[in-house]
Amino acid sequence: MNNHLPAEPAATENPYESPDAASTVAVRTRFPAFVTGLIGLAMAAGFYGVLCLFLLIAYLVDAPRIPAPREQAFMVGAATFHLVPLVWWVLLRRRLYRLHRSVLWLLAVACWLLMPFSGAFMVLNLGL
Repeated sequence: MNNHLPAEPAATENPYESPDAASTVAVRTRFPAFVTGLIGLAMAAGFYGVLCLFLLIAYLVDAPRIPAPREQAFMVGAATFHLVPLVWWVLLRRRLYRLHRSVLWLLAVACWLLMPFSGAFMVLNLGL
């Protein structure tokens, strides 16, 4: 017996499973949370993006009633407020997959809560 051999790598549940399979399982278990957050952010960014599109069309056709400058600033600000986290969510997806599942789900729920938060902010500040 030779006790001078290097230590064996840590055993996995399945000895025939490749190291890439373990990372695939981690991605597969976190993917639903990632998509949930992505849908929440895209829904909010899309809603305020449509409002900005209506504002642009109102300017182009010289509509008789264009929203007040305060409302215009809110529309553009809210669209930006939701677009920036959406872009970050997509760009940092590999780092998000490294987070613990419960933390990722909390972030996904927070992404969904941005829309009601900005809607309540709009109602309270603009008096709609």
